[in-house]
Amino acid sequence: MAVGHDREHSHPSIRESPVLKRTTQQSTTATVADLLRAMTGRFAVTITYAKPEETSIRTIEIHDVLTSKDGRIIVLAADRGGVRTFHPEKIDAYTLLHRVPFTMAPPAGYDRPVPVPRSTAQVVALELGRDDWSGKPLARAA
Repeated sequence: MAVGHDREHSHPSIRESPVLKRTTQQSTTATVADLLRAMTGRFAVTITYAKPEETSIRTIEIHDVLTSKDGRIIVLAADRGGVRTFHPEKIDAYTLLHRVPFTMAPPAGYDRPVPVPRSTAQVVALELGRDDWSGKPLARAA
């Protein structure tokens, strides 16, 4: 072992502090992909959320990411006040808390395992699959 090398702190998730990400500095796809990773990894996220009357900081546990009929993305999450919905376009900043596992009970029907997307393409495929209520496979673009 090299001098000064601490094996316990060599893994990035152990030695690095959580990073604050600003949504104005990345795409919506990147933000939603991070939120989906938090959901599937079952770890909390601290968000700065802008509402018309105030900006609040909340630590949430994401249980689902949905798409409304008009194409708007909705995040269903639990926080200290219960289950709420959040819209990614109103999230100014967020921090993924990899070391903070879920502690609150999930909403009814959300205690099932969920697929883990590993790439942007998998996030898109997951969302398209969830939107296909016919049960038929989606045609692939050439």
